[in-house]
Amino acid sequence: MRRHVDRFVEGAIEYLWRRRSTGLTLIRYGVALFVGVCGVAGWGVDTVIPTPYGEFEIAFSVNEGTPTFLVILATALAAALILLGLVLLILETRRSGKKKILAIELRGLRDTEGTPLKDGIPFRFQGHRLQVLVSIRRVDGQIVAPEEALRRITQLPDLIANSQAGTDRSDIAYFAGGLAPVPFSFLMGILLDDESVITLMDWDRVRSSWRLLDGKDDQDRFGLKGFDTVGDAEEIVLSVSVSYPTDMAGIEQAFEGLPIVSMRLNNLTVDGHWSKDKQAALADQFFGVLRELCGSSVKRVNLILAAPNSLVINLGRIYDKRNLPAITVWQYERGKTPSYPWGVQMPVAGERVEIISANTGVLVT
Repeated sequence: MRRHVDRFVEGAIEYLWRRRSTGLTLIRYGVALFVGVCGVAGWGVDTVIPTPYGEFEIAFSVNEGTPTFLVILATALAAALILLGLVLLILETRRSGKKKILAIELRGLRDTEGTPLKDGIPFRFQGHRLQVLVSIRRVDGQIVAPEEALRRITQLPDLIANSQAGTDRSDIAYFAGGLAPVPFSFLMGILLDDESVITLMDWDRVRSSWRLLDGKDDQDRFGLKGFDTVGDAEEIVLSVSVSYPTDMAGIEQAFEGLPIVSMRLNNLTVDGHWSKDKQAALADQFFGVLRELCGSSVKRVNLILAAPNSLVINLGRIYDKRNLPAITVWQYERGKTPSYPWGVQMPVAGERVEIISANTGVLVT
Protein backbone atom coordinates (compact mmCIF):
# COMPACT_ATOMS: atom_id res chain seq x y z
CA MET A 1 0.00 0.00 0.00
CA ARG A 2 2.80 2.39 0.92
CA ARG A 3 4.47 1.81 -2.44
CA HIS A 4 1.26 2.65 -4.31
CA VAL A 5 0.78 5.87 -2.30
CA ASP A 6 4.40 6.91 -2.94
CA ARG A 7 3.97 6.22 -6.64
CA PHE A 8 0.75 8.29 -6.75
CA VAL A 9 2.43 11.25 -5.03
CA GLU A 10 5.48 10.95 -7.28
CA GLY A 11 3.25 10.76 -10.33
CA ALA A 12 1.21 13.81 -9.28
CA ILE A 13 4.36 15.88 -8.73
CA GLU A 14 5.81 14.76 -12.03
CA TYR A 15 2.57 15.53 -13.86
CA LEU A 16 2.21 19.03 -12.41
CA TRP A 17 5.82 20.20 -12.47
CA ARG A 18 7.78 18.08 -14.93
CA ARG A 19 5.30 17.45 -17.72
CA ARG A 20 6.03 19.49 -20.84
CA SER A 21 2.74 21.26 -21.42
CA THR A 22 2.01 24.80 -22.62
CA GLY A 23 -1.29 24.75 -20.74
CA LEU A 24 0.27 23.69 -17.45
CA THR A 25 3.05 26.26 -17.91
CA LEU A 26 0.54 29.10 -18.32
CA ILE A 27 -1.40 27.90 -15.26
CA ARG A 28 1.83 27.83 -13.20
CA TYR A 29 2.70 31.37 -14.28
CA GLY A 30 -0.84 32.57 -13.58
CA VAL A 31 -0.91 31.07 -10.09
CA ALA A 32 2.57 32.43 -9.33
CA LEU A 33 1.54 35.93 -10.48
CA PHE A 34 -1.65 35.80 -8.44
CA VAL A 35 0.23 34.73 -5.30
CA GLY A 36 2.77 37.48 -5.93
CA VAL A 37 0.04 40.12 -6.23
CA CYS A 38 -1.52 38.95 -2.99
CA GLY A 39 1.83 39.14 -1.23
CA VAL A 40 2.89 42.54 -2.53
CA ALA A 41 -0.45 44.33 -2.60
CA GLY A 42 -1.98 42.61 0.40
CA TRP A 43 -5.36 43.01 -1.18
CA GLY A 44 -8.68 41.62 -0.10
CA VAL A 45 -12.36 42.01 -0.91
CA ASP A 46 -14.68 44.46 0.85
CA THR A 47 -18.30 43.44 0.46
CA VAL A 48 -21.42 42.85 2.52
CA ILE A 49 -23.63 39.80 2.02
CA PRO A 50 -27.08 39.94 3.67
CA THR A 51 -28.19 36.75 5.40
CA PRO A 52 -31.23 35.83 7.56
CA TYR A 53 -28.94 36.13 10.55
CA GLY A 54 -27.51 39.55 9.70
CA GLU A 55 -24.99 41.02 7.33
CA PHE A 56 -21.85 39.08 6.42
CA GLU A 57 -19.05 41.48 5.60
CA ILE A 58 -15.88 40.75 3.64
CA ALA A 59 -13.29 43.50 3.68
CA PHE A 60 -11.24 44.55 0.68
CA SER A 61 -8.02 46.42 1.16
CA VAL A 62 -4.81 47.25 -0.65
CA ASN A 63 -1.53 48.19 0.97
CA GLU A 64 -1.02 51.90 0.97
CA GLY A 65 1.26 53.03 -1.82
CA THR A 66 0.19 50.22 -4.18
CA PRO A 67 -1.76 51.61 -7.14
CA THR A 68 -5.13 49.92 -7.29
CA PHE A 69 -5.14 49.80 -11.09
CA LEU A 70 -1.88 47.83 -11.08
CA VAL A 71 -3.37 45.32 -8.67
CA ILE A 72 -6.44 44.93 -10.85
CA LEU A 73 -4.34 44.69 -14.02
CA ALA A 74 -2.02 42.05 -12.53
CA THR A 75 -4.98 40.09 -11.16
CA ALA A 76 -6.72 40.18 -14.53
CA LEU A 77 -3.54 39.01 -16.25
CA ALA A 78 -3.16 36.14 -13.76
CA ALA A 79 -6.78 35.11 -14.32
CA ALA A 80 -6.30 35.29 -18.11
CA LEU A 81 -3.19 33.08 -17.93
CA ILE A 82 -4.97 30.51 -15.78
CA LEU A 83 -8.05 30.50 -18.03
CA LEU A 84 -6.00 30.21 -21.22
CA GLY A 85 -3.90 27.47 -19.62
CA LEU A 86 -7.03 25.51 -18.72
CA VAL A 87 -8.35 25.81 -22.29
CA LEU A 88 -5.02 24.64 -23.75
CA LEU A 89 -4.80 21.82 -21.20
CA ILE A 90 -8.24 20.56 -22.22
CA LEU A 91 -7.25 20.66 -25.89
CA GLU A 92 -3.96 18.86 -25.12
CA THR A 93 -5.83 16.22 -23.16
CA ARG A 94 -8.18 15.63 -26.09
CA ARG A 95 -5.24 15.31 -28.46
CA SER A 96 -3.41 12.95 -26.12
CA GLY A 97 -6.48 10.71 -26.18
CA LYS A 98 -5.45 9.74 -29.70
CA LYS A 99 -1.91 8.87 -28.66
CA LYS A 100 -0.67 5.47 -27.55
CA ILE A 101 2.29 4.34 -25.53
CA LEU A 102 3.43 0.88 -26.56
CA ALA A 103 5.41 -0.86 -23.81
CA ILE A 104 7.28 -3.80 -25.36
CA GLU A 105 8.47 -6.13 -22.59
CA LEU A 106 10.44 -9.35 -22.73
CA ARG A 107 9.93 -11.18 -19.45
CA GLY A 108 12.29 -14.01 -18.70
CA LEU A 109 13.30 -13.59 -15.04
CA ARG A 110 11.38 -13.20 -11.80
CA ASP A 111 12.82 -9.78 -10.83
CA THR A 112 9.98 -7.75 -12.36
CA GLU A 113 7.19 -9.85 -10.85
CA GLY A 114 4.09 -7.68 -10.55
CA THR A 115 5.73 -4.60 -12.11
CA PRO A 116 4.89 -4.40 -15.81
CA LEU A 117 7.01 -2.13 -17.97
CA LYS A 118 3.99 0.00 -18.91
CA ASP A 119 3.50 0.92 -15.25
CA GLY A 120 7.13 2.01 -14.94
CA ILE A 121 6.97 4.58 -17.75
CA PRO A 122 7.03 8.10 -16.22
CA PHE A 123 3.70 9.92 -16.10
CA ARG A 124 5.01 12.83 -18.16
CA PHE A 125 4.67 10.60 -21.23
CA GLN A 126 1.01 10.94 -22.15
CA GLY A 127 -1.12 8.47 -24.04
CA HIS A 128 -3.17 5.31 -23.69
CA ARG A 129 -0.77 2.65 -22.44
CA LEU A 130 -0.68 -0.74 -24.09
CA GLN A 131 1.57 -3.63 -23.19
CA VAL A 132 3.13 -6.00 -25.69
CA LEU A 133 4.37 -8.79 -23.43
CA VAL A 134 6.46 -11.77 -24.45
CA SER A 135 6.93 -14.09 -21.48
CA ILE A 136 9.43 -16.92 -21.86
CA ARG A 137 9.23 -18.31 -18.36
CA ARG A 138 7.17 -20.90 -16.57
CA VAL A 139 5.06 -20.15 -13.49
CA ASP A 140 7.95 -20.99 -11.18
CA GLY A 141 10.14 -18.34 -12.82
CA GLN A 142 12.29 -20.76 -14.81
CA ILE A 143 12.96 -20.18 -18.49
CA VAL A 144 10.97 -22.41 -20.80
CA ALA A 145 12.83 -24.65 -23.26
CA PRO A 146 14.91 -22.50 -25.64
CA GLU A 147 12.95 -23.77 -28.65
CA GLU A 148 9.61 -22.68 -27.13
CA ALA A 149 11.07 -19.36 -26.00
CA LEU A 150 12.31 -18.72 -29.53
CA ARG A 151 8.88 -19.44 -30.96
CA ARG A 152 7.29 -16.92 -28.63
CA ILE A 153 9.82 -14.16 -29.34
CA THR A 154 9.58 -14.50 -33.11
CA GLN A 155 5.90 -13.56 -32.76
CA LEU A 156 6.93 -10.11 -31.49
CA PRO A 157 6.58 -8.23 -34.83
CA ASP A 158 3.03 -9.55 -35.24
CA LEU A 159 2.12 -8.59 -31.67
CA ILE A 160 3.41 -5.06 -32.26
CA ALA A 161 1.57 -4.78 -35.58
CA ASN A 162 -1.71 -5.85 -33.94
CA SER A 163 -1.28 -3.35 -31.11
CA GLN A 164 -0.66 -0.41 -33.42
CA ALA A 165 -3.39 -1.32 -35.89
CA GLY A 166 -5.68 1.61 -36.69
CA THR A 167 -3.31 4.17 -35.17
CA ASP A 168 -0.99 6.48 -37.05
CA ARG A 169 2.59 5.55 -36.09
CA SER A 170 3.28 9.22 -35.44
CA ASP A 171 0.79 8.98 -32.55
CA ILE A 172 2.62 6.04 -30.94
CA ALA A 173 5.52 6.31 -28.50
CA TYR A 174 7.53 3.09 -28.24
CA PHE A 175 9.22 1.91 -25.03
CA ALA A 176 11.07 -1.38 -24.68
CA GLY A 177 12.84 -3.34 -21.99
CA GLY A 178 13.10 -6.72 -20.38
CA LEU A 179 15.02 -9.21 -18.33
CA ALA A 180 15.86 -12.34 -20.28
CA PRO A 181 18.79 -14.50 -21.37
CA VAL A 182 21.26 -12.58 -23.53
CA PRO A 183 20.52 -14.39 -26.85
CA PHE A 184 16.82 -13.57 -26.61
CA SER A 185 17.40 -9.94 -25.62
CA PHE A 186 19.74 -9.55 -28.61
CA LEU A 187 17.12 -11.13 -30.87
CA MET A 188 14.53 -8.73 -29.48
CA GLY A 189 16.78 -5.85 -30.55
CA ILE A 190 17.10 -7.25 -34.06
CA LEU A 191 13.32 -7.69 -34.34
CA LEU A 192 12.78 -4.09 -33.17
CA ASP A 193 15.24 -2.72 -35.70
CA ASP A 194 12.59 -1.55 -38.17
CA GLU A 195 10.34 0.14 -35.60
CA SER A 196 10.18 3.88 -34.97
CA VAL A 197 12.26 5.66 -32.34
CA ILE A 198 12.25 3.44 -29.26
CA THR A 199 12.99 4.56 -25.70
CA LEU A 200 14.81 1.81 -23.85
CA MET A 201 14.35 1.16 -20.14
CA ASP A 202 16.06 -1.24 -17.78
CA TRP A 203 15.29 -2.81 -14.41
CA ASP A 204 17.02 -1.05 -11.52
CA ARG A 205 17.61 -3.74 -8.90
CA VAL A 206 18.50 -1.18 -6.24
CA ARG A 207 15.28 0.80 -6.66
CA SER A 208 13.23 -2.29 -7.62
CA SER A 209 11.67 -0.33 -10.46
CA TRP A 210 11.95 0.36 -14.16
CA ARG A 211 14.21 3.24 -15.05
CA LEU A 212 15.01 5.34 -18.10
CA LEU A 213 18.60 5.60 -19.34
CA ASP A 214 19.00 8.96 -17.62
CA GLY A 215 22.42 8.67 -15.98
CA LYS A 216 25.65 10.53 -16.69
CA ASP A 217 28.27 9.29 -19.14
CA ASP A 218 31.40 8.17 -17.24
CA GLN A 219 33.36 8.13 -20.53
CA ASP A 220 34.43 4.49 -20.02
CA ARG A 221 34.81 2.78 -23.39
CA PHE A 222 35.79 -0.61 -24.79
CA GLY A 223 39.38 -1.71 -25.04
CA LEU A 224 40.02 -4.01 -28.01
CA LYS A 225 42.28 -7.08 -28.03
CA GLY A 226 42.86 -10.02 -30.34
CA PHE A 227 41.89 -8.42 -33.63
CA ASP A 228 45.33 -9.22 -35.02
CA THR A 229 44.62 -12.95 -34.53
CA VAL A 230 41.74 -13.03 -37.03
CA GLY A 231 43.94 -13.49 -40.10
CA ASP A 232 42.08 -15.38 -42.82
CA ALA A 233 39.67 -17.15 -40.42
CA GLU A 234 36.09 -17.51 -41.64
CA GLU A 235 34.65 -17.93 -38.13
CA ILE A 236 35.62 -16.11 -34.93
CA VAL A 237 34.47 -15.48 -31.35
CA LEU A 238 33.69 -11.92 -30.25
CA SER A 239 33.73 -11.56 -26.46
CA VAL A 240 32.11 -8.39 -25.00
CA SER A 241 32.48 -7.65 -21.27
CA VAL A 242 30.43 -4.80 -19.78
CA SER A 243 28.96 -5.80 -16.40
CA TYR A 244 31.06 -8.92 -15.73
CA PRO A 245 34.13 -10.47 -17.34
CA THR A 246 33.28 -13.21 -19.79
CA ASP A 247 34.47 -16.73 -18.98
CA MET A 248 37.58 -16.90 -21.18
CA ALA A 249 38.43 -20.44 -20.09
CA GLY A 250 34.92 -21.57 -21.00
CA ILE A 251 35.11 -19.73 -24.32
CA GLU A 252 38.43 -21.35 -25.25
CA GLN A 253 37.03 -24.77 -24.39
CA ALA A 254 33.71 -24.31 -26.19
CA PHE A 255 35.20 -22.70 -29.32
CA GLU A 256 38.55 -24.46 -29.48
CA GLY A 257 40.77 -23.25 -32.28
CA LEU A 258 38.74 -20.15 -33.17
CA PRO A 259 40.34 -16.68 -32.95
CA ILE A 260 38.96 -14.65 -30.01
CA VAL A 261 38.45 -10.89 -30.32
CA SER A 262 37.80 -9.25 -26.96
CA MET A 263 36.01 -5.97 -26.19
CA ARG A 264 36.11 -5.03 -22.52
CA LEU A 265 35.37 -1.96 -20.42
CA ASN A 266 38.08 -0.81 -18.04
CA ASN A 267 35.57 -0.56 -15.19
CA LEU A 268 33.27 -3.58 -15.14
CA THR A 269 30.15 -2.77 -13.11
CA VAL A 270 26.50 -3.80 -13.06
CA ASP A 271 25.49 -0.17 -12.54
CA GLY A 272 27.47 1.64 -15.23
CA HIS A 273 24.99 1.47 -18.12
CA TRP A 274 22.45 4.15 -17.21
CA SER A 275 23.75 6.75 -19.66
CA LYS A 276 22.01 6.86 -23.04
CA ASP A 277 25.06 8.62 -24.52
CA LYS A 278 27.42 5.97 -23.17
CA GLN A 279 25.31 3.16 -24.59
CA ALA A 280 25.26 4.90 -27.98
CA ALA A 281 29.07 5.22 -27.90
CA LEU A 282 29.53 1.55 -26.93
CA ALA A 283 27.13 0.46 -29.67
CA ASP A 284 29.11 2.55 -32.17
CA GLN A 285 32.35 0.85 -31.09
CA PHE A 286 30.68 -2.57 -31.39
CA PHE A 287 29.41 -1.75 -34.87
CA GLY A 288 32.85 -0.43 -35.85
CA VAL A 289 34.55 -3.72 -34.97
CA LEU A 290 31.96 -5.70 -36.93
CA ARG A 291 32.35 -3.36 -39.90
CA GLU A 292 36.11 -3.98 -39.82
CA LEU A 293 35.42 -7.72 -39.88
CA CYS A 294 33.52 -7.22 -43.13
CA GLY A 295 36.83 -6.35 -44.74
CA SER A 296 38.30 -9.70 -43.71
CA SER A 297 37.39 -13.28 -44.58
CA VAL A 298 35.11 -13.66 -41.53
CA LYS A 299 31.67 -15.01 -42.44
CA ARG A 300 30.38 -15.97 -38.98
CA VAL A 301 30.67 -14.38 -35.54
CA ASN A 302 30.02 -16.25 -32.29
CA LEU A 303 29.03 -13.51 -29.87
CA ILE A 304 29.58 -13.85 -26.12
CA LEU A 305 28.00 -10.99 -24.16
CA ALA A 306 28.13 -10.11 -20.46
CA ALA A 307 26.07 -6.94 -20.40
CA PRO A 308 22.85 -5.40 -19.02
CA ASN A 309 19.71 -6.16 -20.99
CA SER A 310 19.16 -2.62 -22.28
CA LEU A 311 22.63 -2.56 -23.84
CA VAL A 312 22.15 -6.06 -25.28
CA ILE A 313 18.92 -4.89 -26.93
CA ASN A 314 20.75 -1.78 -28.18
CA LEU A 315 23.50 -3.87 -29.77
CA GLY A 316 20.89 -6.04 -31.45
CA ARG A 317 19.12 -2.99 -32.85
CA ILE A 318 22.24 -1.58 -34.52
CA TYR A 319 23.25 -4.90 -36.12
CA ASP A 320 23.08 -4.50 -39.90
CA LYS A 321 21.10 -7.52 -41.05
CA ARG A 322 22.22 -7.29 -44.67
CA ASN A 323 25.87 -6.28 -44.63
CA LEU A 324 27.40 -7.72 -41.44
CA PRO A 325 28.50 -11.36 -41.02
CA ALA A 326 26.15 -14.11 -39.83
CA ILE A 327 26.02 -14.14 -36.05
CA THR A 328 25.13 -16.60 -33.30
CA VAL A 329 24.67 -15.27 -29.76
CA TRP A 330 25.48 -17.85 -27.08
CA GLN A 331 23.95 -18.48 -23.67
CA TYR A 332 26.30 -18.79 -20.69
CA GLU A 333 25.57 -21.47 -18.07
CA ARG A 334 27.98 -21.37 -15.14
CA GLY A 335 29.26 -24.78 -14.05
CA LYS A 336 28.08 -26.62 -17.16
CA THR A 337 30.21 -28.32 -19.77
CA PRO A 338 30.34 -26.74 -22.20
CA SER A 339 29.81 -23.35 -20.58
CA TYR A 340 27.94 -22.18 -23.66
CA PRO A 341 25.49 -25.05 -24.34
CA TRP A 342 23.25 -23.34 -26.88
CA GLY A 343 22.94 -20.19 -28.91
CA VAL A 344 20.51 -18.35 -31.15
CA GLN A 345 21.41 -18.02 -34.81
CA MET A 346 20.14 -14.57 -35.69
CA PRO A 347 18.01 -13.80 -38.76
CA VAL A 348 20.78 -11.87 -40.52
CA ALA A 349 22.91 -12.40 -43.64
CA GLY A 350 20.08 -14.40 -45.18
CA GLU A 351 19.96 -17.02 -42.40
CA ARG A 352 16.95 -18.29 -40.47
CA VAL A 353 16.57 -17.72 -36.76
CA GLU A 354 17.28 -21.05 -35.03
CA ILE A 355 18.55 -22.57 -31.79
CA ILE A 356 21.98 -24.17 -32.14
CA SER A 357 23.11 -26.89 -29.76
CA ALA A 358 26.81 -26.83 -28.86
CA ASN A 359 26.85 -30.56 -28.07
CA THR A 360 25.50 -31.75 -31.41
CA GLY A 361 26.37 -28.82 -33.61
CA VAL A 362 23.03 -29.11 -35.36
CA LEU A 363 20.03 -26.82 -35.52
CA VAL A 364 17.28 -27.52 -33.02
CA THR A 365 13.86 -26.82 -34.53
